[in-house]
Amino acid sequence: MAGRHRRCVRAAARKKSAAPAQPPAPPSPPPPSPADERDFWEGEQFDALGNAAYSAVFVVALLGAAAGFYASSVYNDGAVGVDFQKGGSPAEAVNIALAAAGVASPQ
Repeated sequence: MAGRHRRCVRAAARKKSAAPAQPPAPPSPPPPSPADERDFWEGEQFDALGNAAYSAVFVVALLGAAAGFYASSVYNDGAVGVDFQKGGSPAEAVNIALAAAGVASPQ
């Protein structure tokens, strides 16, 4: 049985070598991709816009921090301190504090 197998392998090898080798076909070019098309926003004319957008994040953050500091510093400007221990009711305590500040009572 082993001899028969060897003869088949030799015969197959002879048949393969007798056939002319064909070169592989050249690869076809890939189809054009949408990514290859020129984008409207692409180019040097939009570099300044990109740089401004990049810097805008930091500018907005700084302005937000400045607005927060300003708001926290003027939050209670003009407010009148009310001591609710004075007077019998909260409305009476507010009236006492307003009279001490020299502001007319809302009543």
